[in-house]
Amino acid sequence: MAMKIKYLVQIIFLIKEMVCLTAAAGGHAGVKHPVYAREGEVAALRCPLPNTSNKSSVIWNVNTTQGLQELREESGSLLKQYNGTLLMLKVMKNDSGMYCCSKRNGKGAVMQSWTNLTVLSDTCFREAVADVYIGSCLKGQSCSFRSKSPDDIPLSKINITWFKDCQTKVFSLEKVIYFESVTENDAANYTCKHYFEYEGQVYYKSTTTRLIVIDYKFPLQPKMIKPQPNEVIEVDVGKPAAIQCSVLLNSNTSDDFLELFWIDGSTIVSENQTLSVFYNSTFEEIEKNYYMISWLIFKNVSKNHLNATYTCKLETTLPRRISASITLKEKVHPARVRSILLSLGLVGICVISVAVVTVICYKMKIYIVLFFRDLWEVPSSSADGKQYDAYISYYNTCSEEALSEEEITLLLDTMETKYGFQLCVYHRDVLPGGAMVDAVLEHVKQSRRLILVPREQGPQAEDQYGLWNGLHAALVDRYTWLVFIQKAPCNSLDSLPEPLCMLAHSGDAITWKGSRSAHHSSAFWKHLLYHMPPRRKHQEERLTLL
Repeated sequence: MAMKIKYLVQIIFLIKEMVCLTAAAGGHAGVKHPVYAREGEVAALRCPLPNTSNKSSVIWNVNTTQGLQELREESGSLLKQYNGTLLMLKVMKNDSGMYCCSKRNGKGAVMQSWTNLTVLSDTCFREAVADVYIGSCLKGQSCSFRSKSPDDIPLSKINITWFKDCQTKVFSLEKVIYFESVTENDAANYTCKHYFEYEGQVYYKSTTTRLIVIDYKFPLQPKMIKPQPNEVIEVDVGKPAAIQCSVLLNSNTSDDFLELFWIDGSTIVSENQTLSVFYNSTFEEIEKNYYMISWLIFKNVSKNHLNATYTCKLETTLPRRISASITLKEKVHPARVRSILLSLGLVGICVISVAVVTVICYKMKIYIVLFFRDLWEVPSSSADGKQYDAYISYYNTCSEEALSEEEITLLLDTMETKYGFQLCVYHRDVLPGGAMVDAVLEHVKQSRRLILVPREQGPQAEDQYGLWNGLHAALVDRYTWLVFIQKAPCNSLDSLPEPLCMLAHSGDAITWKGSRSAHHSSAFWKHLLYHMPPRRKHQEERLTLL
């Protein structure tokens, strides 16, 4: 009885093996491309059989030396099944072999598919293995490639790490490697390890991409060398001129380049050399580079050619059009430039000189006028009918802004004794007995200047009349000219009484600065002499003799 059971088991095993090796009615069997996995990594075998309506489960078997053995998921096992995918969490070398997945279709027929799993014991890739992907980048260009993601592994992903030639760790947590400019040293094998987590344990699977760097030179695009866009070219009017247009080509053939020609405005320039303006084109090799060259030739440049627009254009079968426009400008020769610069320099020197002289004259006008008065003899001014050089009058002010009696005496004595001016002082030179107003007005008219001196003493009849008549003479009749003396520190002239304010603004103001103004060489006396009429030589000589 035991012998019969043994034979029965053997018969069942042979039938099961034949089911996986042959197709039943309506079924099929096939071998898929091999699957590679490295020892210690995750391996996923996907069953490619289509889904059936009866939702039959997929049965996985492995071919061993003892025949086909069914693979079952057990608790704690590293073997898992997910929707027809056989997941091996950590494959070993002895896991290599032929794996068969089978399931029944809607008609009850059995369908099978074979997968050849190869477990590699190498810690790194092998170039002959088919699971190494190939990537290529152009030398000197930017390039990037993405890791090959093992989407057939239904586990929770943690992170990824890149290795260059399985040794150097180059990136972490980045799916894309980017090169800004690829070099020959970037050619290598880049392995990306994908880490997964399952039931508290970490597993991984690696994918490798071999980067090939291609030293490829792109065809040289046509480039306009001469002229530059919107270039202005200088020429001599009345003389011949030749303007070059050159284009750098990408080969020694001009099959793609029909013609390089010139356009005058919107009209194509002729190649007829008998015309005053024409062009000719050539194809030349210069230092292993190939050029098309076109010359725009003027037999005699005229004024009409200046400021006109000429365009050099490359007619080509390529989609890109190349052209550059120029304009002509009359050349300025160095001698003319020097002449212009010299003229501008002379004009500039003259302007600066005039400005400097003007400033000096303005600042030093008092000293210049006095110098020339002393240098040349001034003719006698008696022809003007005036008897006095100045009429002395006073205006009242506070003690701080008034001249003392000693200062007034010094002022009058210096003007008469030192400088020889004839002064009219009311109490000394106006005879009593007549009408006071008429007398003052008459003496003011006989004076070339009206000098107002500040003093603290209270107003007297003579002073009051003299002030008003002097105001009338200076502002209305213009019989004389006012010299207004004030003492420093002084308030604004606008603070004076209105008649006196009008009088002060109509004349020339001179400031007495106490003891500093007493010396004959002080600025006060220079200003006073400047505003006084010129002194007569014979007066000075008479005073010297006396």
